[in-house]
Amino acid sequence: MVETTARVTVRNATDQPLLATFEPWCETYELPPGAEYVFEATSRRVGQLTVEPGIGTATVYAWDACIGRVFDAAGRLVDSLHVRTP
Repeated sequence: MVETTARVTVRNATDQPLLATFEPWCETYELPPGAEYVFEATSRRVGQLTVEPGIGTATVYAWDACIGRVFDAAGRLVDSLHVRTP
């Protein structure tokens, strides 16, 4: 079965740390000023990632049946979330 992968980049353009949470895994990452992370979700179901910005925060939402990965700006793996979302 073919899988769909979606990616979104979250950039911290402020001079303060930014807390980025990847849902539904409830994993939070602190991005220093000027940093960016790439959030990736893969699933057998078609979907897309959405980002909800807040003050000092950003929440990235995945869709059903995904696994997730997070990369830094250099493409290095920061975290691998292998538990598929319900």
